Amino acid sequence: MRIPHRWLPALFVTLFGAVLVTIPAGTATAAEVVVMAVGDIACPPGYGKDSTHCHDQETAALLGKEPALAAVLTLGDHQYETGTLSDFKAAYQKTWGAYKAKTLPSVGNHEYQTTGAAGYFDYFGAAAGDRAKGYYTKTIGDWRIFALNSNCSKVGGCGVGSPQYEWLKQALAKNPHCSLAFWHHPRYSSSKHGNNTEVDPLWDLLYRHRVEIVLAAHAHHYERFYRIKDDGSSAADGIRSFVVGTGGKSLYAWGTIHSKSAARYNGGFGVLKLTLRGDGYAWRFMSEAGKTYSDSGTGTCVTPT
Repeated sequence: MRIPHRWLPALFVTLFGAVLVTIPAGTATAAEVVVMAVGDIACPPGYGKDSTHCHDQETAALLGKEPALAAVLTLGDHQYETGTLSDFKAAYQKTWGAYKAKTLPSVGNHEYQTTGAAGYFDYFGAAAGDRAKGYYTKTIGDWRIFALNSNCSKVGGCGVGSPQYEWLKQALAKNPHCSLAFWHHPRYSSSKHGNNTEVDPLWDLLYRHRVEIVLAAHAHHYERFYRIKDDGSSAADGIRSFVVGTGGKSLYAWGTIHSKSAARYNGGFGVLKLTLRGDGYAWRFMSEAGKTYSDSGTGTCVTPT
């Protein structure tokens, strides 16, 4: 049976007959993989571009600078205002469409302004999962990735006992990997939208199973939080979450700054680059051309209990 590296101690010694082999700390079970993540991307066709609107071409250009790009995680609201298929083809396709084959999408509230988010599901096809659910799971490198649907009312709720909750509970119980979840509405945010308590049961479940990272958008800024556990307090084994709503549509002013907010930026657009390894990861916010803001760091996966 293959033993995930994240379960090994920092220095692991194993015997093969009379040969003593030392496996050094930091050795990954698979090659590093690079993913990019962002949401709130394309303006409606013909919408006027200025310094704070419609920079999806600039953010798409950042993806082209990463030759090792394995996947693109899109965090909802791909195509404003109503996510029709015709608008996807007229706007989103012309910039971010170049990376469609590598995209793992999650559905936003603007997509649901078209009944059943039909334009979104028609555009992304099988990559978006079951159109009645909008949630699914994939493996990228040594990481398990969970795309969830934070439009809770559209999928029978997000609470304990809901179809999505029970599906996630079963999927997490069988998961031996470093893990990442992404959806549209952030559990915590310093934007005008504030915190989204509707997804709290999903957050609690992810914390109990030691999912490492949660990504969201909806708030049109970049924000990184200190590790937060299921009761909202800081903890070394808490979830590290990011809000990355800087895909190009527009930028928001700050609302009430959350007490656990560790880094914030609303002065321009950009994407989050994640380098995923068998036992950890690195992150870096990459600003569009002409902007200099960056936020970066590293983390080690928390061992499941």
